[in-house]
Amino acid sequence: MSQAVAGAKEVNIQEVIDHHRLGINTAQPIRFINDPVGSTCTIVAELFQQSNLEPTPEMAGIMMSGIISDTLNLTGPTATEKDSEIMAWLEGIAGIKSTELAMEIFNSGSVILSMTADEVIRSDQKFYDENGHRFSVSQIEELGFQNFWDHSEELSEALDNFTKSEHLDFGCVLVTDINKHNSMLLIKGDEEFISNLSYPAVQKGHIYDLKGIVSRKKQLIPFISTTLRGVAARV
Repeated sequence: MSQAVAGAKEVNIQEVIDHHRLGINTAQPIRFINDPVGSTCTIVAELFQQSNLEPTPEMAGIMMSGIISDTLNLTGPTATEKDSEIMAWLEGIAGIKSTELAMEIFNSGSVILSMTADEVIRSDQKFYDENGHRFSVSQIEELGFQNFWDHSEELSEALDNFTKSEHLDFGCVLVTDINKHNSMLLIKGDEEFISNLSYPAVQKGHIYDLKGIVSRKKQLIPFISTTLRGVAARV
């Protein structure tokens, strides 16, 4: 529920469509559609197909955008064959190739340049509870790391302040270069956990080079969970 939309605990949930691991309780039986594909948009598009409905070109483009963002245009480790099949179907309806739409999306502007440092660390942010630790991981996608390096100090300060204000054990920002499929990890918080990270630190301020890491769900979170097994839980 910590990753659900604001107010989810106060409403009567009638249906859930998702592609993440489960961790939710409801007051009554509900329809729950869960499939380990790369994007929830893939599941929604498949529901259109199963209902013999065709989305509008605009809606098809929106679902394509979700799949592109979640799977790095089908090149990331979360992408599945079903994502590819649905993308091909949506392309025909939207009238645009995924490669063209991906270029528009990824060139539309840098999150780091268009937002304040505090907004950056809160964008696409999820909270986790693992092995007695509570932490957050945000992910942003950039074309290269130059914008990140230019603003790394203010991002580091904002993350440090956020981690303390939310009483987290640690907070992370995963900055992914969508061209080279590498990421930088900015982290603030528990020094014992940070000292156990096996990836190389690239400069002071707890920034680590995560070569080949592009997925928060499939790659970073399992790595964090494994690392936390060697760190004592806070009491």
